[in-house]
Amino acid sequence: MNANLAFNNPVAQRFLQFGGDKITEVCKTQQKQQQSLLPGDVVLSDAGKLSAGTLIYAVLPQKGQRLDSHYLQSAVYNSLLKAEGRGCASIALPAIGCESFGFSVKDSCVALRAAVLQFCSDYQNSPKNIRHISIVDSDEKTVEEYNTLIQELGFPDTSTVVPPQSLKLKHRSDTRVLISGVPISLKEGDLTKETVDLIVNSTNKSLDLNTGVSGAILKAAGQSVVDECKKQAPLKAGAAVLTGAGALQCKYIAQMVGPDSTADITSSLEKVLNLCEAKTARTLAIPAIGTGRGGFAPKESIKAILTAIEKHLKEPNSSCLRSITIVAFEQKTFDDFQCQKYPCPSGVSGAIFKAAGASVEQECQKHGPLQNDIAAVTSGGNLHCNFIVHMVGPHSAAEVRSRVKNVLERCEEKQITTVSFPAVGTGAGGVEGEDAIGAMLQGFEDHLNQKILTVIKLIYVVIDQDNVLQEFQKESVLSVTLLVCFLAIIHPPPTWTKMDGRDLEIITLQSDSVEYKNIKTAFLRSSIHCDVKIQSQSQWQRYCVLKQAVDKKYPKQRNERLLYHGTTKEICQKINKNGFNRSFCGRNAVVHGEGTYFGKEAWYSCQDKYSNPDDKQLKYIYRARVVTGSLCKSRGGMKEPDPINAADPRAGLHDCAVDDPKNPFIFVVFCDAGAYPEYLITFKSIVLKSP
Repeated sequence: MNANLAFNNPVAQRFLQFGGDKITEVCKTQQKQQQSLLPGDVVLSDAGKLSAGTLIYAVLPQKGQRLDSHYLQSAVYNSLLKAEGRGCASIALPAIGCESFGFSVKDSCVALRAAVLQFCSDYQNSPKNIRHISIVDSDEKTVEEYNTLIQELGFPDTSTVVPPQSLKLKHRSDTRVLISGVPISLKEGDLTKETVDLIVNSTNKSLDLNTGVSGAILKAAGQSVVDECKKQAPLKAGAAVLTGAGALQCKYIAQMVGPDSTADITSSLEKVLNLCEAKTARTLAIPAIGTGRGGFAPKESIKAILTAIEKHLKEPNSSCLRSITIVAFEQKTFDDFQCQKYPCPSGVSGAIFKAAGASVEQECQKHGPLQNDIAAVTSGGNLHCNFIVHMVGPHSAAEVRSRVKNVLERCEEKQITTVSFPAVGTGAGGVEGEDAIGAMLQGFEDHLNQKILTVIKLIYVVIDQDNVLQEFQKESVLSVTLLVCFLAIIHPPPTWTKMDGRDLEIITLQSDSVEYKNIKTAFLRSSIHCDVKIQSQSQWQRYCVLKQAVDKKYPKQRNERLLYHGTTKEICQKINKNGFNRSFCGRNAVVHGEGTYFGKEAWYSCQDKYSNPDDKQLKYIYRARVVTGSLCKSRGGMKEPDPINAADPRAGLHDCAVDDPKNPFIFVVFCDAGAYPEYLITFKSIVLKSP
């Protein structure tokens, strides 16, 4: 950590992600009291949701700072003193000083070795409590380099100073996700060695399966558990019971009958999770259920396991569980499990993957699991974009800020000029809307402040919840020299049929449908030949964005009307695809301005001068949705509506020009997005002759 105890480096952010807000309390206290910390100082903290008794924050120097190696050594030494003082039997440290603080692995290793030697010497080579010191890092190369350096440097008189077996260097070959705030770890290892409250054993109905993982569990647990299983047996299919743990390093074993299907995995594991709640178990370890004797593919097993966990943790009642570990015994199973962790199947991420299609999923699997600070780029698949930038979902405002910045950096690399963000972190991440928007804007500023030139021209933040949108709209974007637009997600009208990824759909209405009858009743003039409904996602989105802005400006008035527009067969084909276009103005008249004209009633637009019949005497007229908003008087030659207040340019323009503001009949819009061609009515005019 830096002297401010800010979570602004990758290691600290990972601790925050899995430790939760509880681990920030001591940092906030220090900041509030404005207590000055120096490099080498350490602070004790509650460990929050971490699987540890104590968390120690060490203030580190930056490489190149005066006495940097001395302060780095002091940080390790003081951490060991604090752990010893708290009665800790073991302590785990990262490759301290690497990454953000600029130290090399060798610098880190030398400082750590010196600190350990000093600590052992001060306790006359026999510290009372600490027996194991572990160096843990996710980068295998870092671990290998540490091991090599330790072998080269050695420890003097290791038989008395520090037993070699007590200094452990580990490569963390596990990956994690958060579900409802509970960290779910996936790791390769031996289930019988897990130190948790409860482990799961997938066995047979007689509870005596002595092969595979079940056999290993029974052997390690000992005869007392074998005898208890005999008393509990037999079980029915899908049942689960608790037994003691025997010689294992856990409190209970949940004995569940092995599954016949993936649905069985989910249902049986749900029962196990309920048993955890009954015993107030905080930590749980689960094997790769069904991948051995059951014959299920790892991807089927992990999906079923995560489904059960997600379903359980999303129940309204609070869970006792604080961490869950899924343990794969074999490397291949772990690798297969790991591939299935990404992409996430729910929320905004799930919707994106579903819409983008299988090709994007395959690209993601090639990328492999995401690291917290890395953003991966894939194609857009079936989406209307060139790229999708994938990032690990944040669970704090600090993570929102750093990951948004990382995404923008990838956009620069790919020369992406326009980017759309969701409300990052406000879903499963649990970040409050106000905190998320503040962090996102800070992330935007962080990126822009370090870029002299940027290719990014426009940033959208697209939100699908009104309450979150309101929080976002409270914030000011004045300090950001880039246009940032906050939009609500545009939902199609309920009458639309499924589009299956297509942007445009022309649907002929059946004459007995409610929709057809409603249009016919409203039209009430000529004999209708047929109606078609226009479903264009891109046009609808543009229209809704404009309407939302006008509704926000004039919340207490009617801002949309259903109006009619006559046209020709040739032009209607263009309108269906691209929407209304002011360049067609003047085809009939410009007496009310150079915009797109609409009539209040259908008969007006049915006139031949507006709706010219084709060679089959068919005529074409739209019933359109039109944003009328604030009205002004039309006049010849108008190219835009009049200003609302000519003395105040900030007041903006009216939205629509009309023939008579008190009793409007003809409406003229000057923004092509201001009208949506919802229905195209095709008909023939019938001339009634006198008898």
